[in-house]
Amino acid sequence: QLTAAAVGNEFVKQRLLEICKRLEHGTSLARAAEASQLFTSLTLQMLTVGEDASCITEMLDETAEFYEREIDYQLN
Repeated sequence: QLTAAAVGNEFVKQRLLEICKRLEHGTSLARAAEASQLFTSLTLQMLTVGEDASCITEMLDETAEFYEREIDYQLN
Protein backbone atom coordinates (compact mmCIF):
# COMPACT_ATOMS: atom_id res chain seq x y z
CA GLN A 1 0.00 0.00 0.00
CA LEU A 2 2.95 2.31 0.60
CA THR A 3 4.13 1.81 -2.95
CA ALA A 4 0.66 2.48 -4.35
CA ALA A 5 0.49 5.72 -2.38
CA ALA A 6 3.86 6.83 -3.77
CA VAL A 7 3.11 6.07 -7.42
CA GLY A 8 2.07 9.02 -9.55
CA ASN A 9 0.42 6.90 -12.22
CA GLU A 10 -3.23 6.26 -11.31
CA PHE A 11 -3.46 3.11 -13.43
CA VAL A 12 -0.45 1.53 -11.70
CA LYS A 13 -1.69 2.71 -8.32
CA GLN A 14 -5.04 0.96 -8.79
CA ARG A 15 -3.36 -2.24 -9.96
CA LEU A 16 -1.07 -2.25 -6.92
CA LEU A 17 -4.06 -1.78 -4.62
CA GLU A 18 -5.75 -4.72 -6.36
CA ILE A 19 -2.67 -6.82 -5.61
CA CYS A 20 -2.96 -5.86 -1.94
CA LYS A 21 -6.61 -6.89 -1.85
CA ARG A 22 -5.83 -10.24 -3.45
CA LEU A 23 -3.03 -10.86 -0.95
CA GLU A 24 -5.36 -10.05 1.93
CA HIS A 25 -7.74 -12.70 0.60
CA GLY A 26 -4.99 -15.34 0.52
CA THR A 27 -3.94 -15.23 -3.11
CA SER A 28 -0.26 -15.96 -3.71
CA LEU A 29 1.96 -13.04 -4.66
CA ALA A 30 2.67 -14.54 -8.08
CA ARG A 31 -1.02 -15.00 -8.88
CA ALA A 32 -1.90 -11.53 -7.59
CA ALA A 33 0.90 -10.02 -9.67
CA GLU A 34 -0.21 -11.98 -12.73
CA ALA A 35 -3.79 -10.73 -12.39
CA SER A 36 -2.54 -7.13 -12.28
CA GLN A 37 -1.03 -7.46 -15.77
CA LEU A 38 1.80 -5.15 -14.69
CA PHE A 39 4.65 -7.64 -14.80
CA THR A 40 6.53 -9.53 -17.48
CA SER A 41 6.30 -13.29 -17.78
CA LEU A 42 9.91 -13.58 -16.59
CA THR A 43 9.10 -11.64 -13.42
CA LEU A 44 6.03 -13.78 -12.79
CA GLN A 45 8.02 -16.98 -13.30
CA MET A 46 10.69 -15.78 -10.91
CA LEU A 47 8.04 -14.88 -8.32
CA THR A 48 6.53 -18.33 -8.63
CA VAL A 49 9.91 -20.01 -8.17
CA GLY A 50 10.69 -17.70 -5.26
CA GLU A 51 7.43 -18.54 -3.52
CA ASP A 52 7.84 -22.27 -4.10
CA ALA A 53 11.42 -22.25 -2.81
CA SER A 54 10.84 -19.66 -0.04
CA CYS A 55 13.36 -17.27 -1.58
CA ILE A 56 11.32 -14.44 -3.10
CA THR A 57 13.89 -11.77 -2.25
CA GLU A 58 16.67 -13.64 -4.02
CA MET A 59 14.54 -14.27 -7.10
CA LEU A 60 13.49 -10.63 -7.32
CA ASP A 61 17.12 -9.56 -6.92
CA GLU A 62 18.09 -11.85 -9.81
CA THR A 63 15.24 -10.47 -11.90
CA ALA A 64 16.31 -6.89 -11.19
CA GLU A 65 19.91 -7.72 -12.11
CA PHE A 66 18.75 -9.31 -15.37
CA TYR A 67 16.80 -6.21 -16.37
CA GLU A 68 19.66 -3.93 -15.35
CA ARG A 69 21.98 -5.90 -17.65
CA GLU A 70 19.38 -5.71 -20.44
CA ILE A 71 19.15 -1.94 -20.08
CA ASP A 72 22.94 -1.57 -20.03
CA TYR A 73 23.17 -3.72 -23.15
CA GLN A 74 20.53 -1.64 -24.95
CA LEU A 75 22.23 1.62 -24.02
CA ASN A 76 25.70 0.56 -25.15
